[in-house]
Amino acid sequence: MNGGFFFLVFLLGIIIVPVGLIFLIAFLASQSRKRKRQKIIDTLPADIDFYAAVRVNSSKKNAAFFKLLAFECSGILYVQKDKAYFRGTEKKFELLEFDLAKVKIFWIGVQAQNGALQWFSIKDDHETYYFNVDTGTTIFKLSKSGDTTQGVYGKLTNAQSIINIGSIGEK
Repeated sequence: MNGGFFFLVFLLGIIIVPVGLIFLIAFLASQSRKRKRQKIIDTLPADIDFYAAVRVNSSKKNAAFFKLLAFECSGILYVQKDKAYFRGTEKKFELLEFDLAKVKIFWIGVQAQNGALQWFSIKDDHETYYFNVDTGTTIFKLSKSGDTTQGVYGKLTNAQSIINIGSIGEK
């Protein structure tokens, strides 16, 4: 065996070990989020219209160019009657409530500062929150439910339309 072989193995090790560690950390973080989300799902009310595993950003975090993660918190977005709720895994996002008759929902699409992820926003009187479907370990895998960010956005805007149509003529 010559020195060139050992040098090649050394170079491959320098490349493979860090990449492997990055994927291991991403996998472990994904599994942790999955367990926390399942605890939330187990406590959801029985009369919800739909729910989806999503990630959320506040407007301040969303606008920041440099960040360690593209999202602040993961959790469950669900619709119950005329309201949408987000129950997150972090204290700051423990429960967000949105009155679908009053909020504005916008499709954002891909944002360069937040990676190759699609986003939509919900704007109430105080803050704008940005959401995307939690895809798991990598950005390429769909959620197990098959939900996409655009699909959840569609369900949410449909729920909002039904509420707004139902309130026509009311005062």
